[in-house]
Amino acid sequence: MRTYITSFMLGILLGVSSYAQSSEVRIKVVSTSDKEPLFGATVYFVALEKGEVTNMDGIVNFFNIPEGTYSIIISYLGYHTIKTTIQTPVKEALIFSLEPKENELEAIVLQS
Repeated sequence: MRTYITSFMLGILLGVSSYAQSSEVRIKVVSTSDKEPLFGATVYFVALEKGEVTNMDGIVNFFNIPEGTYSIIISYLGYHTIKTTIQTPVKEALIFSLEPKENELEAIVLQS
C-alpha cells in the first residue's frame, strides 16, 4: 500500500512539473496596410511540426508548448511570409503584421 501511495504522489508531482514547463502561446496576425486581422493565416512551429490557422479575429492559440526558443513561419495567401524566432513562455499575445505582396501581371496583347 505504501508503494502505491508513493507512486501516486510521484505521478502527481511529475504531472505538475511537466505542466509547469509548458505554456500557452497566443499569436495574432494582422495586415500592415490596414491593421485588420487576417482570417485563415497559417502559423507553424518548425521544430514541433505543429501548425494552426487563425480564427476570424486573426488569433491562433497553441497549448502545451514546452519552454524554449522556436522558429515559426507565418504565411497568408497574397502576403509576404514571415520566418522568425520566439521565446516561450510568453505573457501576452504576440502580434505579427504581414505585408501585402505587390502582384504585377504581365501585359496581355489582343490581336484580331
